[in-house]
Amino acid sequence: TRVGKTRYLSIKVNQDIRNGEAALIIDPKGDLEVIQDIYCAAKAAGRLDDLLITHFAFPDISAKYNPLASYSNVSEVAGRITSAIAASGEGQTFKDFAWQFTNIIVRCLAELKEPIDYKTIAFYIKRPELMLLTYVEKTFVTTQKDYAKAVQTIIDEHNAVNKKEPLPRSEAVKEYLREHIESQASTGLSRELMDGIIVPLLHAATLDKTYYDKITASIGPVLDKINQTQAHEIFSWDDSLGLPVIRLDDVIGRKQIAYIGLNSLTNREMAETVGQAIIADLVSLCGRLYSQSGGGKASLCLHCDEFSNIVRDEFVNLLNKAGGAGVKVSAYTQTINDLGAVFGNNQDKPKMLMGNFGTITMMRVSNEDTAK
Repeated sequence: TRVGKTRYLSIKVNQDIRNGEAALIIDPKGDLEVIQDIYCAAKAAGRLDDLLITHFAFPDISAKYNPLASYSNVSEVAGRITSAIAASGEGQTFKDFAWQFTNIIVRCLAELKEPIDYKTIAFYIKRPELMLLTYVEKTFVTTQKDYAKAVQTIIDEHNAVNKKEPLPRSEAVKEYLREHIESQASTGLSRELMDGIIVPLLHAATLDKTYYDKITASIGPVLDKINQTQAHEIFSWDDSLGLPVIRLDDVIGRKQIAYIGLNSLTNREMAETVGQAIIADLVSLCGRLYSQSGGGKASLCLHCDEFSNIVRDEFVNLLNKAGGAGVKVSAYTQTINDLGAVFGNNQDKPKMLMGNFGTITMMRVSNEDTAK
């Protein structure tokens, strides 16, 4: 610490900006001096219109950024959220359950063309029955002509016998779906049922609530770390307001300069969770760029300060794909041991990471392992 890493980052970013490059700077601490340097460089280069800044400590004046909004396959979103769940042994089973039910919610939101963000997912993951009702009411009305009439018949028949206990509409919808699935399955294996979301969604909505809450308990804290902080409005917003938004595709395509300050000194867990989602977003983008352009057209200068705060397995994937996708990665860390500690003191991972960098610049260090 205090040997010039962040100052070196500022110099390199300054060069990228003046060279007209697309640049993405991920800064876990959210150093205001770095922001000042970036602003001055953008102004000197006549590129202030290209500059987008988001800082988790200042959501009211930040550009918006949703690390869940862009994907090649919708199942990636559940992985970005659950990657923040620490899991080993029995915990891995609960992480898998969290992924399964998060993926159900996300698929429904995607089909309904609803916002896929932390707040919406958190709302529905706790209310699978409401997700079922919302999904069915919006889709079956147009795809199943008998739907509305059949549900009302179920309600009327029940209420005629049990006048004191009216049947809730959600229960009538579940009964309709069971009959619908059985009738479809009776004609043989239905590709629509096998590929569709309705069977797993009905399963989630009909599980015993105590059991469902138990097997999805691990996802709640992850979402709360984001939604219960002042930074939540950076990730979930009203698109109609026309606010400045960071989209990684645009950063590359429009040669923008995007700075993301994670404010990890104030809320480390939230910063790590979102930081991993950002990297996953970038990995997905690299995959798309690589397949679309063969690695020859796109160009992005990525700078990651306090590298150990955000490096996980996803970053290994990023480094493997980055060069071919036109992403030039610069990462800054204090010691080699910081990287090992992130992976449970697995010293092979730091070697894998370091092997992916073409140039290593060494500042003054007192750590012998790092010097070697």
